[in-house]
Amino acid sequence: MSGRRRHLFTLETRTEVLDSFGDADLSYTTLSTAWGQLEAVSARERSESQQVKAEVSHRITLRYSSSYAGLTARTGSRS
Repeated sequence: MSGRRRHLFTLETRTEVLDSFGDADLSYTTLSTAWGQLEAVSARERSESQQVKAEVSHRITLRYSSSYAGLTARTGSRS
């Protein structure tokens, strides 16, 4: 593991599961884990309907694998 790749990411796929009422619930299934780099690239706050909404954008860098396409990366409590 390189010093730059210090975060362990859980790579998950998202699936929709119908509940007993026919509503879609999101479910995540872990497919793999990988070490990578996480860096914040921008942050901003905006006011909308008297509520403050915070947006943060991060860049995740992993070694290339074609099997990562379309997956959600999660580290700790972040996704």
